[in-house]
Amino acid sequence: MPALAKKYLAEGYSKEATCGLLGIRKQTFYRWLDEPDKKDFSDAVEEGEALSQKWWEDRGRDACKDGEFNGTVWSMNMKNRFGWRDKQEVTGPEGGALVVQVVRHGDE
Repeated sequence: MPALAKKYLAEGYSKEATCGLLGIRKQTFYRWLDEPDKKDFSDAVEEGEALSQKWWEDRGRDACKDGEFNGTVWSMNMKNRFGWRDKQEVTGPEGGALVVQVVRHGDE
């Protein structure tokens, strides 16, 4: 079962789809990830997840070459699947330090 889990994940399937392909419940899948005697399963899933991300990144790279690519959809998929985030920084003028000024109104 570990080899099949890794294979399905490496083909780009989600963990949930992998459960369906393996014929097991999601609760069983996630329980196995935490059981010490199922380390071979959790190792296979971890390796499969890395290969799944590679699979999806390859699809995005190939689509860019082909010219038929919806970057927004692909980006949302990567954010949902692999926890990708947009990097946001808050800076002051010209990228400098942010200056905070406290202004108080009224009697103190």
